[in-house]
Amino acid sequence: MPVFNNQLAGAAGSGGDGYKIERSLQFESGSYLARTETAGNQKKVTISFWIKKHGNQHEWPTVFASSVDSNNFFTIRWNIDRLQFYALNGGSTALQVTPSRRFRDYGSWLSVIVSIDTTLATETDRIKIFFNGVRHTSGFDFTSTYPALNADLNVNKAGSVVNIGRRNYDSSNYINCSVADFHLLDGIAVTDPYDFGEFDSNSGVWTPIEYEGGYHGNSVAGTSFANATGGTPLYQTTNEGQTVGSGY
Repeated sequence: MPVFNNQLAGAAGSGGDGYKIERSLQFESGSYLARTETAGNQKKVTISFWIKKHGNQHEWPTVFASSVDSNNFFTIRWNIDRLQFYALNGGSTALQVTPSRRFRDYGSWLSVIVSIDTTLATETDRIKIFFNGVRHTSGFDFTSTYPALNADLNVNKAGSVVNIGRRNYDSSNYINCSVADFHLLDGIAVTDPYDFGEFDSNSGVWTPIEYEGGYHGNSVAGTSFANATGGTPLYQTTNEGQTVGSGY
């Protein structure tokens, strides 16, 4: 799995003093990351990452999956040029939300933030999806299914196998993408995308900032480990360069 030193510049812009994501992981030719979960919060979770497609992803290439088997899983996956957020519990649909927005720019990075809190009274608030800092609230394909009140989804579940880059229960549906600054927050459902980015005051472009919030449990830290107490690094710096983090 190649690790590249390409940079995503923060709001100060290239050449300035802003935060920069200095490295990304390129998933290709069957590469992926994996680990087994311990017991965590299955009602509240945030997943945030930057992704750049290397071409049309067709159906079901999987960015993130946490599963026990084919009837019990939570996944973020491509459906042609759309991102789909989908979960099964006991073979029944526990979550199915597919924003109709299509992403066809294979040269640009996309910021994705998904915040899940099944304890909220309003069902459409139980999953919040942000693309490049803007919450997606209208325009969905297929019939949306929102998590039931206080539902436990198959994420942060003891014994579940987590993969980044493929569907894990049958070792298939690999992505062909670059991924950077991946965060999984166990027990934290962020309500503000500004925890991870901000709009550049000059260009108006959504840009990354360093996440400075908390980590605990199954949390995964993306790139900055100085503030990642309690989080497992997705990848980490060594004297020889960049290596896959210990949690994967």
